[in-house]
Amino acid sequence: MIISEDLLLNHGAFYEDYNIHQEIFSEGSFPKYYYQIVKGVVELNNYHEDGKEFTQHIFFF
Repeated sequence: MIISEDLLLNHGAFYEDYNIHQEIFSEGSFPKYYYQIVKGVVELNNYHEDGKEFTQHIFFF
């Protein structure tokens, strides 16, 4: 579900930029905010103990 940017901004939302490969939040922690992609790509990944990566989903806008 995409929520109107104007609605979010009117209720205190703000834009935040992330660098490539920068972690937004990690497994075991809880996100403190609602995240909505305005522009770019975000990968939802899991990493196994042996170092293998599993991509669950790729979000883009």
